Amino acid sequence: MKNFYLFVIILAILGLNSCSNRGLPIISRSSPEEKIVSQLKETKKCIKCNLENSNLNYIKLKNSDISESTFVGSSMNGVDLENSKVSEVNFENVDFSNAKLNKISGVNVSFEDSLMTRMNMMEAKLQSSNFSGVDISQSKLNDSILKNSDFSRVVMVGSDLTDVDLSNSDLSKGIFNESNFKNANLSNSEIIDSEAKKTSFSSSKMNDTNFSNSNLEDSIFSNSNLTRSVFRNAVISRTSFKGADLTLSSFEDAEGSMIDFSLAQMSKANFKNTNLKKSKYFKTNSSRSNFENSEISESSVSSSKFDGSKFINSNLSKIKIDSSKFLNCDFTNANLSNSILRNSDFSGAILEGAILDNSNLTGSKINIEDLKKARLCNTTLPNGKTDNSNCKQDKAKSS
Repeated sequence: MKNFYLFVIILAILGLNSCSNRGLPIISRSSPEEKIVSQLKETKKCIKCNLENSNLNYIKLKNSDISESTFVGSSMNGVDLENSKVSEVNFENVDFSNAKLNKISGVNVSFEDSLMTRMNMMEAKLQSSNFSGVDISQSKLNDSILKNSDFSRVVMVGSDLTDVDLSNSDLSKGIFNESNFKNANLSNSEIIDSEAKKTSFSSSKMNDTNFSNSNLEDSIFSNSNLTRSVFRNAVISRTSFKGADLTLSSFEDAEGSMIDFSLAQMSKANFKNTNLKKSKYFKTNSSRSNFENSEISESSVSSSKFDGSKFINSNLSKIKIDSSKFLNCDFTNANLSNSILRNSDFSGAILEGAILDNSNLTGSKINIEDLKKARLCNTTLPNGKTDNSNCKQDKAKSS
């Protein structure tokens, strides 16, 4: 009988051990083998390695070659990958915060949905790579070549991208507030449906870039090449285009005020249906441009050139114009009331139905026959005399 009880006790102990073993965590197939991590640390080389869901925080991998490997879901906080080769590596959903990625190089690298805040990635060469959905705030990407890449849905607040090459890239639906793109190359890129408030794009190359439907309030585009760029439906209040080249650009249906176009070259530009209220034009060249149905009231224009431009049905009331050229411009049905239009050249201008009530044309050059086609009431003519010819008509109509 004693042997029987002993046998039962042994079976019970074995059963408990079996149950306890079932409760132990099982290492997933995606977890890296310890020897792979050890190899990576020692040799700095791991081609086509599977290091998914790895803890690689603060690991020193400078000058490594990890091409074609996968690190999906890993934590690489503070990792040092400086001067490493990363072609076709999958870094999706990786924590790269505080990482050192200076001078890394590769193509077709995926960082999709990763965290890359407070990171240094200067002088990197990562062409045709995927940064979609990445948070790259407060990071440094100076002098990097990132062209032909996907930066859609990124959050990039307060980052430095001075001298970065992002040409032919997709930056749509991103947030770039207070970032610095000075001297960057963004030509042929898409920055649509994005937010870039208080952002600097000064001295950058952005020809053929599309900013449609983006909020660009308080941003700086001074001295940049924006030839053929598109700002349709964009918000551009208090934005500076000082010294920028806006030739053949389109601002159709854009919304803004207090914009600085001083020293800008913007001939043959399209400002149709645009709100440009209280804006500044100093030594601006906007010849052959279209301002039809636009709001330009209370703006300041001096020493500028608008020859051959169209202002049909536009509101230029309370505008201040001095020493500027408007040769052969079309002001049909435009509102120029309560304006100062001094010492400027309006030769050949079309003024059919234009309103010049309470405006001052002292010292300006304008064809009297053309002027007669406008509505004049308390209008100061170029010779200083006041013309009230249409005031009587208005009174007659009212009686």
